Amino acid sequence: MEFLSERSQLNLKKEQPVLLQGFNQCISNLYHPENNPEGIINLGTAENLVNDDLIIPKLESLDKITPPETKYLPVNGIVKFREKIGEFLTNKAKSDVAITASEVTITNGGSAAFCVLAYLTGDHGDYFMTLRPYYQMINVYMGNYMGLKPVFCDELTVETLLKEYKKATQQGKKITSIVLVNPHNPTGEIFNKRQKYWTS
Repeated sequence: MEFLSERSQLNLKKEQPVLLQGFNQCISNLYHPENNPEGIINLGTAENLVNDDLIIPKLESLDKITPPETKYLPVNGIVKFREKIGEFLTNKAKSDVAITASEVTITNGGSAAFCVLAYLTGDHGDYFMTLRPYYQMINVYMGNYMGLKPVFCDELTVETLLKEYKKATQQGKKITSIVLVNPHNPTGEIFNKRQKYWTS
């Protein structure tokens, strides 16, 4: 413990979210119908298992890795990949303005994205807004790791966001970002076009 930073020691002393506690228990004794029938089934973490029949053959069909791909690459993602993501998002949004590679950043999962977002938009002690109920790990990555604190909204409407924003700022809280997960985690709700338009 004495070799850890003060920040790490402080985080270790905090009570971990129930979701993370359960996840750690499951991982150490994961259920398997043949290899571990007495193991734990994780009901707290949603995983998309219904598209394996589409994804796995696609991954297996991809070109083999070449030597250049094992060297240093752009830290925000390979340009060609970011271009494809931009094209996909532009088409899905039916946007008249194309999303370019320079506007896309790739991270290794949502956890890293939350850390990057918090690091770039807020300072220690600032606040972020998010919907409630919410994915508990957002507060771990943006809160425990980066020092931001949550301000909650109970519904995604302009009126509610403005009301909670005004209330928080009157209390001296500096809100630096709004975090929305679509489809919403944990409810699975998908935001409609109007909601996505005025939050973009």
